[in-house]
Amino acid sequence: MCGGIWHWCWGFDCLASWLNNWQTMITGLAAVAAAYFSIRASHNQQRSSENQEAYRRKAKVESLRIRLPLSLSDLIEYSNEIIKYLKYKIDYLENSNNSELENLNNFSKPPLPESAILIFADIVENTENQAFATYLANTVREIQILNSRLKGVLSGDSGTIFMSKDIEAYVIQAAQIHAYAAGLFEFARGTAIHPPTKIDWGLVHSALNLNDMWNSDYHEIHDWIGRMEEREKAALQSRIVH
Repeated sequence: MCGGIWHWCWGFDCLASWLNNWQTMITGLAAVAAAYFSIRASHNQQRSSENQEAYRRKAKVESLRIRLPLSLSDLIEYSNEIIKYLKYKIDYLENSNNSELENLNNFSKPPLPESAILIFADIVENTENQAFATYLANTVREIQILNSRLKGVLSGDSGTIFMSKDIEAYVIQAAQIHAYAAGLFEFARGTAIHPPTKIDWGLVHSALNLNDMWNSDYHEIHDWIGRMEEREKAALQSRIVH
């Protein structure tokens, strides 16, 4: 029986006629369904790829984290040697003492801590923690700038090329590198879950103290660091207010 659109179709001809009447709609619905399932499959594949990439990057950061302690030790040793040399330089500029001159002449510039720089660069590339990435990027930047400045200091004679204030600025920079590295140790050793995201100025002072540059004898440098910390706090407070 075949008549109206919604009548039952008992014969092949009737069914064929019905399909012919609705062919365009059926084709359209099939196309929409195919597109839906195709898009859904594509999104699922993309989500799966993103999850795999996130897992890979996280695993990469963890593998680099395991290697951090030794590299941090090298970085701290590098900064300590630089601070000691610059301390001799300041003392000689101010006192022209032969013992400081002998220390300067016997100084051998420590090798650049390339392993730490490479690990930091890899972590910056793979971590999703942008504040941590900035922390590491700042560390590498300070190392590169200080290394460039030291070439000028070491190429001059023992005490007439640079003013004490210039050398003091380099001391602070070396102490900051020391602080950046020291601040990473707990995270590197797994005793801290979250990595540092800003410099600890107390560790900058400690870096000087560890190299016999105490506040009582080098108060201008310690005061300078205190002013840097206050400026950072003021800048942070300004960003919070606005």
